[in-house]
Amino acid sequence: GALIRDAIASKYGGDVGDEDADTFMGIDFLMIDHDKDSYLPDLQRLERSGLIRRGTCVVADNVLFARIDEYVNYMKELGEMGEGIVTTVTKEASVEYSGKMQGAGQGQDDVDVDVFKDGVEITTYLQDPKCAQK
Repeated sequence: GALIRDAIASKYGGDVGDEDADTFMGIDFLMIDHDKDSYLPDLQRLERSGLIRRGTCVVADNVLFARIDEYVNYMKELGEMGEGIVTTVTKEASVEYSGKMQGAGQGQDDVDVDVFKDGVEITTYLQDPKCAQK
């Protein structure tokens, strides 16, 4: 949390410490598309830091192709807590650049490479996630 806050503070000026969390606007939109093993721990760091708030929209890429089940399950659990901390949906898609590939023009058939199913998890926070922490 401190590293993220320091980066924001150095870019935009000022100090964003724990005591300022209630006045800091937080993140409106977050696209997660980095080290697949870090999706959930990094999101949880942002939640604990107060940067993820009610109204934040988080889109996590490659959740089906890379089998990032722990992240998807976490989001679904948040959606089932009480009246729901989040709304979340997994939207299926194809991995980039997959689809039908035409034969090489030498009598080869077209190849269906759409076997590479993927998806994005689209989540909107209905409540401050800090409210859900025990």
